[in-house]
Amino acid sequence: MKKTNHLTNSKHEIMLNYVFTYLILIGLILLSSRIIKTGLSFINQGQYLELMGIIGVFLFSFFLAYGGLVHLFARYGFLKRLLKHKHTSKKEVERFYLNHRAPSLIILLPSYKEEIPIIRQSLLSSALQNYPNRRVVLLIDNPPNCSKLQETRDLVVSLNNFLLIQHQKMKEFAKQFQERLSHKNLNLENEKKYLIQIYKEIVNWLDQQVLDYIRRDHTDDTFIELTFTNRISDLNKKIKNLNTDQLELENIKNEYKTLEKLFQVEISYFERKQYNNFSHASNKSMNLNSYIGALGKNYKETNLNGQKILEESSADTAEYKFTDADYISVLDADSVLTYDYASRLIYEMEQALFSNTAVIQTPYSAFPNAPGALEQMAGATTDIQYMIHQGFTYFKATFWVGANALIRKKALDDIVEHRMEKGYIISRYVQDRTVIEDTESSIDLASKGWQLYNFPERLSYSATPPDFGALVIQRKRWANGGLIIFPKALFYIIKGPFSYQKLKESFFRIHYLVSIPATFFSLALMQLSPLSLQNFPLEGSLITIPYLIIYSRDLNLFGYRYSDLFRIMSLNMILLPVNLAGVFQSLKQILFGKHTFFFRTPKITGLTPIPLIYTFSILCMLCLEVNATILNKSCGDGIMALLLGYGICTLLDLKTLLLGRFQKVFDLRSESYAQAKDSV
Repeated sequence: MKKTNHLTNSKHEIMLNYVFTYLILIGLILLSSRIIKTGLSFINQGQYLELMGIIGVFLFSFFLAYGGLVHLFARYGFLKRLLKHKHTSKKEVERFYLNHRAPSLIILLPSYKEEIPIIRQSLLSSALQNYPNRRVVLLIDNPPNCSKLQETRDLVVSLNNFLLIQHQKMKEFAKQFQERLSHKNLNLENEKKYLIQIYKEIVNWLDQQVLDYIRRDHTDDTFIELTFTNRISDLNKKIKNLNTDQLELENIKNEYKTLEKLFQVEISYFERKQYNNFSHASNKSMNLNSYIGALGKNYKETNLNGQKILEESSADTAEYKFTDADYISVLDADSVLTYDYASRLIYEMEQALFSNTAVIQTPYSAFPNAPGALEQMAGATTDIQYMIHQGFTYFKATFWVGANALIRKKALDDIVEHRMEKGYIISRYVQDRTVIEDTESSIDLASKGWQLYNFPERLSYSATPPDFGALVIQRKRWANGGLIIFPKALFYIIKGPFSYQKLKESFFRIHYLVSIPATFFSLALMQLSPLSLQNFPLEGSLITIPYLIIYSRDLNLFGYRYSDLFRIMSLNMILLPVNLAGVFQSLKQILFGKHTFFFRTPKITGLTPIPLIYTFSILCMLCLEVNATILNKSCGDGIMALLLGYGICTLLDLKTLLLGRFQKVFDLRSESYAQAKDSV
């Protein structure tokens, strides 16, 4: 597991934050003063086109500074939370569930054409949660003719039966204990030996799972550690404590209660597309909404006009009973959890302080030890985002980030909307207007007075695209939707009541939604000006250099090298056309009102083809920067050219980029993109 170089001197880091924040603000003030003078001279000379250009320079500089300040403030929040956070011991969590009714939990895994090993990993990670009242449902969205469909169904059934065998064993042990208890035939010392033997059997079973597990890549190592190895370690500690502790009868009863729930989990699947009265919209949101809308209801299968539907019925006549839940956990099919994820988060949600919290999550981290440079650097940006999102919570500006989340069902009921689809009423809990559905739902929940919270510990990991073709699909999706959601967020901000807290929250929410499109807009305006940020070297340095220094420092704190900063800068340069494409998708949806197709990030063996439009754009950018460097003798353009060239050579597969399987321009119909399209 990748080690975080923990902030051993957080107060020192906070002091650095103050220094770099002041430097950026000074740079922005100095730059604003010079640009105002330059702008006034353009007005006096009637050079209005150049005036628009210098406004573009200012906007670009402003959003650079804005981004740097968001990073520094979020970092400050992260550091303050680290200083304040106290880890809750396992004993305290276990004691809570022994003394209180465990709220019901359903873990939902949306799945579309996923590889069987990936599904197995996520199902086991969910099913083996150390939580006493849980069930797991795989939401299969595969088309009827998909070759993996039956194999996916069979996997769910086999895993359910596999864990049922273990549950029956634990149940039998508990039954035998109850018989001894009822016959008053108990010897506490013998009971302790029985417990030790049972726990040793469980350890042996877990050890066997580790030995039998077929490792494909580095993600499996993390999965095994989080699901099996860490649990084996904790159980061995328990065995050691049992050997030395003096047990009372109540302690023994509690141990058997725990054992009986250890493997008690129902794993099932649901296929909404089998039924005509459920939404068939091709996105992850409606896959989730279809199942959530059925919770608490009873159904029987029937036919209407030759179409199969689920019709609500009484409990007596029901064929399918969708038991309601207090909490819903949503997990992406390529994510894994620590085995105590559910127990820790629900423990927090059940505290009085969290009674108004709708969503609790741990922003996911990248799987450590990625083999390729591209996956490493894309993962590094994910790990930095973990810190940023943790900082958002300090300012009560949390966004639901999707890969994992624990949601209070009551909060979802508070934001549900209903619409007609094919003549049937469809419930929508999670918004599906954009491909970043969780972001819009965050605003909906905040508008209803609910809080969202990032738990300040690492409890989840999610896959990073291993090749550039897959990364294109993911990052284009991430860049799409902010503009569409922004008006709703703006209404939430201005509707009142105004407070200093809402002002702080708005600072982060606005940047999160509009930073990418605003940067591209200002870059376009800059082209009208003979000037650029290079004409303001001192001010530009004060705005950019502190941010770059602190970013490289953060990389090191998360286990990367300081020099990885340059590889991440190269990656960001290469991704510029991808982000621009995402912004254009948002503009297209705003102008024409047609929803963007949801493209899932492919999880396939081998390379994902790169659309020719991106290959062409990246190479054109390189040529333009080289040309500008030669013509203008510009140091800034030279740096950009070096970063682009370095990124192409070290992060991208040149064979794939230049000689491999190109797609036609805008052709998204190849097999890999067909796999990507539709819901996760």
